[in-house]
Amino acid sequence: MKRNLLFTSLFILLSAFLFMSHSEGRAADKGQGNTGAPGDASSTCSANNCHGSSSISVEMSIEVRDMNGTVVSTVNKGETYNVKVSVNHTGGSTPAGYGFQLVALDDANVSTNSFSNPSSNTQIASANNGRQYAEQDGVSSTNEFTVDWTAPASTTSTSISFYSAGNGVNGNGNSNGDGGNNTSITLNLTGSVSTSNPIAEEWGLNIFPNPVQKVLNLSVKNIENAEYQVSILNIIGQESFSQNINIQNGNAIIDVAHLPKGHYSLLLRKGNEKAVTKFVKN
Repeated sequence: MKRNLLFTSLFILLSAFLFMSHSEGRAADKGQGNTGAPGDASSTCSANNCHGSSSISVEMSIEVRDMNGTVVSTVNKGETYNVKVSVNHTGGSTPAGYGFQLVALDDANVSTNSFSNPSSNTQIASANNGRQYAEQDGVSSTNEFTVDWTAPASTTSTSISFYSAGNGVNGNGNSNGDGGNNTSITLNLTGSVSTSNPIAEEWGLNIFPNPVQKVLNLSVKNIENAEYQVSILNIIGQESFSQNINIQNGNAIIDVAHLPKGHYSLLLRKGNEKAVTKFVKN
């Protein structure tokens, strides 16, 4: 009897461990992709599968934004974008937490493997199929997840597809009573990166080092000594900070040590004229 009790206890503990380990992300924990993408596991770990029920209803959405924060339907080779996945509660019990998984595939269903700079509730992991995934880093209290993604610079593909599955969980330690769903979007992929920036070229705007860690040096050649406004925008177009600077002899310095790691745009303004350039904070 004691032996049977011991066996039962061990089985319950093992089962609990297996259930809870899913909260760390399917790719990181199980080496699996479960987004519903071609070539992923047959179960999406979402609607009507391992997290499917009528207790919680959720819908998925994917947004891809350029560095100015504009939602795009076309991406340029070699450029970096911000991808936001939302798991939206639409009915039933209020979820205690959320999870998701995201993959980006080209025309041949090959993973682009180019995610970076995940939000605090997101991690990047590789699965046994060789694909790279963005997924939750433990059960998230918020329903939105973001990660940067860079379009392949050299490819014959003309489109990129993002596939994502997600769930709202009730926090009981297993999948009973959870709800999930999945979605996908396809974006056109164009051939080259646009670098046209007439005012920046006219002013001879240059910033260095790039990537930068603490202090960004700003250099201009063809403008007068005067006060200019500098604004720093993150990849989704939100202003991180703005300040007025005096440019003397074509030089100025900007302290960016306080910025989180990521991709940014620098806007230099004087009157109605504006020059824009980009940099990466390490």
